[in-house]
Amino acid sequence: VWGLKNKFGKIYWGTNRLTFLIDEEGKIAHIFTKVNTAEHAKEIIETFESLELEQETDQDY
Repeated sequence: VWGLKNKFGKIYWGTNRLTFLIDEEGKIAHIFTKVNTAEHAKEIIETFESLELEQETDQDY
């Protein structure tokens, strides 16, 4: 994603790291705006599992 960045007080245009988690219907289920590469895979899995649990709970009613 192309957008404004700020580094050491200098604002400039550049690429921003974002990850979109898409559900089974093709809708955006979650957007990760602050990507930390060391922890990102774990964060995606945890979010996916929590969304899966929410979806199962919603279907029970």
